[in-house]
Amino acid sequence: ASCAAKGSRRAPKAIRSSSRAMAPKKRTSGGAGLPSPSPAKATRRAKAELDAKIDRVCATLGAETLMPAAMPKQVLEMLAAGAPHALAAPMEERHPLQERVLRHIQEVFDEAAKGLGVRLAEAQALVDGKNGELAAATAKVDALLEEIATAEKAIHDQQAVVEEKKAAVASAEQEQRMTEASAKANHKEQAGVAKQRDVLKAMQEGGLNALVESAFPTERDAQKACTKFVKDMERHVGAEQSLLASAPAVLLKPKDQRQGFDTMVIDSLRATLVERISALEATLAASEAAAKELETTLAAHTAAAEASRQERDSQAEALERMKAELIDKRGAKDAVEAEVETLRAAHAEKIGAAADAQEEVQWLSESRATLDALAARSLSLPAEAAEPAEIVEIVEAAPVDQA
Repeated sequence: ASCAAKGSRRAPKAIRSSSRAMAPKKRTSGGAGLPSPSPAKATRRAKAELDAKIDRVCATLGAETLMPAAMPKQVLEMLAAGAPHALAAPMEERHPLQERVLRHIQEVFDEAAKGLGVRLAEAQALVDGKNGELAAATAKVDALLEEIATAEKAIHDQQAVVEEKKAAVASAEQEQRMTEASAKANHKEQAGVAKQRDVLKAMQEGGLNALVESAFPTERDAQKACTKFVKDMERHVGAEQSLLASAPAVLLKPKDQRQGFDTMVIDSLRATLVERISALEATLAASEAAAKELETTLAAHTAAAEASRQERDSQAEALERMKAELIDKRGAKDAVEAEVETLRAAHAEKIGAAADAQEEVQWLSESRATLDALAARSLSLPAEAAEPAEIVEIVEAAPVDQA
């Protein structure tokens, strides 16, 4: 059979099955207890092994991606056509032209080895490049994970700060409301005291003084005013009953008819009113002073409450910004993790390509060793002397292109 017919035109994707296809056939030695093979069987086995070696060389010549790119296809076909006959003949029976064919094949294999070496170096450089990219991306993921952990802790701490500020706002607003309630009560108290004072002043001017001066036009008007004055003194002032009992007779007596006792009663009534009015004015003054103090306190509490709200809002806004940044970091981490997965796939692809290139180099190296063994085969040596250490089956291990 011709070498061109047996050889594949496709380069090996990876000789992964070569461990099986290239496994050495174990030879049976003439050990004790084992019969020696018959001469015919030994001859057939030797021929099969020789054909397998020749087929391997031919398969390598026919694998275009293993051969030098600059080598014309016609030259490879010519060498493949002459290879079976040149390789089948031992050195003593080999024609000089066949020797030239073998030398050319050796030269082609040497050139191919250089090309495959460059291809392997390039493939390994790509693997190294992807190693660097993958390491950088993985380090970036680790850094982002650390940043995320730090951000999550910061958010947890910030949430505690926000809760603290909310509590401060609630406390400040409570103080503000209490001060407002005190101010409101003070205002109501002032109004009540002022009203009482005004009632007593009206009693003093329109009641007592008018009766003392006999300013009413008729006796009936005077009696009516006196009755009201006495009742008001009892109701609003709480004057002594004995004093009030004497008041009508004294106050209704004509001014020019009053004696010393009458003057004493009038002075007592007037002093009682003045004392009560003075007490109310003192209470009113104290209430007004308290109102000013409450106003100052309320202003301070209002400002404190507003400042607390602003601080709470500021911390809450900071918390929202931190949460948004955390979302961005998680998104960035997810994106880099996706990039890492892409890089891992590319890295695996480059490793596969480098492995393919390594296997191609190995395949060619072993094919060259087989070629050299065949080229050195001599009739003067036993059949095993010029053979490689292993017999390689290549019929089903023909090289294939990368898918």
